[in-house]
Amino acid sequence: MNQKKNVVFSFLGTNLDRGFDHRRWEKWRPTISLCQQEEFLVNRMELVYQDNFGTLAERVKDDVRQISPETEVVDQVVKIRDPWDFQEMYELLADLCRDYPFEPEKDCLLYTSPSPRDRG
Repeated sequence: MNQKKNVVFSFLGTNLDRGFDHRRWEKWRPTISLCQQEEFLVNRMELVYQDNFGTLAERVKDDVRQISPETEVVDQVVKIRDPWDFQEMYELLADLCRDYPFEPEKDCLLYTSPSPRDRG
């Protein structure tokens, strides 16, 4: 019997996921920590971020590959006017999920949301 694959939609934490030198490994970063769980394998991560955070997204994707090479990371570059406008964010998430080629027989779909500490 095939086990379902865990597919996670994760919003890039523009503050908490930040870090470009070796000290980034000394702090909690939500996107990275998600892929460090021994009992929960993220098979595919749909990394949601705005284009102006591309450099940070590349660093996070590199770090995910380092700690969880079996995790496929897929870019989901979006345009967000106000990330703290709940209606806009729910519409964005609804659009992403509606257009996503989700296969319920094969995939277990999950999502994470940014922390209030990620404002900015």
